[in-house]
Amino acid sequence: MIAQAFEDLAHAMRVLLEARIGANRLFTIDYPEAVGNIEAGLSRVLDSFHSLYDAMEKEGIRDRVDWYATPELCAILVLRNARHHNLCSKVRTVFRYHDNVVTPPTKKKDYLVMSFPPGEEDASPMDLPLSLGDLADLLKLPLSDSRLRKSTAPIIEGYLSLPVAREAAKEAGMSVSDMFFDVIPIIVNAGIALHPHIKDRIRHLSTESKHFDWHFANVLPAKMKLPEFTKFQFFRPKGA
Repeated sequence: MIAQAFEDLAHAMRVLLEARIGANRLFTIDYPEAVGNIEAGLSRVLDSFHSLYDAMEKEGIRDRVDWYATPELCAILVLRNARHHNLCSKVRTVFRYHDNVVTPPTKKKDYLVMSFPPGEEDASPMDLPLSLGDLADLLKLPLSDSRLRKSTAPIIEGYLSLPVAREAAKEAGMSVSDMFFDVIPIIVNAGIALHPHIKDRIRHLSTESKHFDWHFANVLPAKMKLPEFTKFQFFRPKGA
């Protein structure tokens, strides 16, 4: 089960990365399709991690790692639960957020994105901003609604440097609702953190599983303690 779940994650990772790269061209041709591809890819990646979480229990090795006590894995479960249970607008991508709050969405709006430097100096940059405001709202929900543990909010606050992000927003004259965080390093870090606990169960069933098996074993994690903040302007392309 773990081998198949990792296979699913590897394919989901490929699909998401291809959707994000391909969107740069597709945005001006068919914006809804480009965004839909990214949304589907992200949901698939998060669901694949949860499938691994479940598979570890089914194979009797869940006690190898406490997902909720491990910041990298806890963050993934939080984001997956938001999407799966329709909490806080599913923690929207910048594409969905802008469409929801700006009228018309072709109007330009300034945002602030928090990114995390890659562990590898020659890493290829790619981003996928998610709403920090939505995430902050999620962490404030009653535990009965969020389905999270009492310890989860402090873990996520520290791991994603949320106090630093709030201060950065204040200095930029913006609110947290205008802030986003890059989810790509969070996804990669989760794979790196999980890999040692499942590597003996992974089978190379495809090129994708072979690639991400190697990737998670060898790539350095993003530097979460060194967040970087960049202002950017976003708008939906006219006629796309």
